[in-house]
Amino acid sequence: MARNARAASQKTRYVLNWNGHQLELDVYQGSLAKLLIVEVEFESVKESRRFRPPAWFGDEVTDDKRYKNSSLVKATVRSHSHVSLGRR
Repeated sequence: MARNARAASQKTRYVLNWNGHQLELDVYQGSLAKLLIVEVEFESVKESRRFRPPAWFGDEVTDDKRYKNSSLVKATVRSHSHVSLGRR
């Protein structure tokens, strides 16, 4: 795995149960340290529409390309591409 791809995948996954649903909470480290993503799987579209998330859930990002793994890797690459030379 490439160094930057590995950096994007540095996360801890917590599996939680909430109101009969399994939640997978990913807590990222490194350059993505402030990023938390929670995933909930549903058996049907109807079930997903009935779901009421807990108050601590953030915005819905399912269709937001910025939160796809490939985009997270690119964001990590960009954050590592700036080199500070400092002054002598």
